[in-house]
Amino acid sequence: MYIQPMRKIYLDYASLTPLDRKVQKEIRKYSMGDYTNPSALYASAVKAKKALEDAKNRVAKVLHAHADEIIFTAGSI
Repeated sequence: MYIQPMRKIYLDYASLTPLDRKVQKEIRKYSMGDYTNPSALYASAVKAKKALEDAKNRVAKVLHAHADEIIFTAGSI
């Protein structure tokens, strides 16, 4: 009699939520190379602010929400 191995079911999303690979790629782009303060006034900061606003708009569209309702919090990869 063959018994299949148990499949892992992860339920502790309060401690860590798995990220989609596309999300990981986007986060790495800004945390490993193009990092800057999006609240500053220099050119790279303005670019970062635009990227942040674009991301909020994309997330809001998926969630059928308004971009000003989307809040990104700190995290690490």
